[in-house]
Amino acid sequence: MKPFTSSFELLGQINPSLQVAWLASIPFAEWPFKEGPVNVVNRDWHDFEAATNPLIETILENHFQGMWAVNRALEIVVPGFPLTLQRTPENPNWLAHVRVPLLANPYCLMWVKEPHPFCPEVNIAYLGNNNVARSWANYGGSPSVHLTFDAVRPTW
Repeated sequence: MKPFTSSFELLGQINPSLQVAWLASIPFAEWPFKEGPVNVVNRDWHDFEAATNPLIETILENHFQGMWAVNRALEIVVPGFPLTLQRTPENPNWLAHVRVPLLANPYCLMWVKEPHPFCPEVNIAYLGNNNVARSWANYGGSPSVHLTFDAVRPTW
């Protein structure tokens, strides 16, 4: 399997209903941000790892058989706080950056290389390229929350 070299594209339909229900069960006061965007990487935060394992395992099994997931994060983009020009250093065994919207609003926009904004939808997984700059702006009234991880070749 070769690394993903495009900028951003659809991976396929998915069903994140268990993860959406998990997020809904967390009182908003316990979410990790006070002001601005945040990436949750603590796997113990409200059982983040256990809650997201089934979805990640399904994606790996269906699209990246035999590969590993690393750099798992819950990316939260709050209204009024843009995230600009992100690039993520790659592991030499990197294949693709996977993005799974769990909560979205039509006013949270993503720019990836192209000059036109894009609004990722729930129930769809996307492939991204960590070498391509991306930015976000949330003009809506609610946070946009995406599960992200990198698919990599195993190292023995």
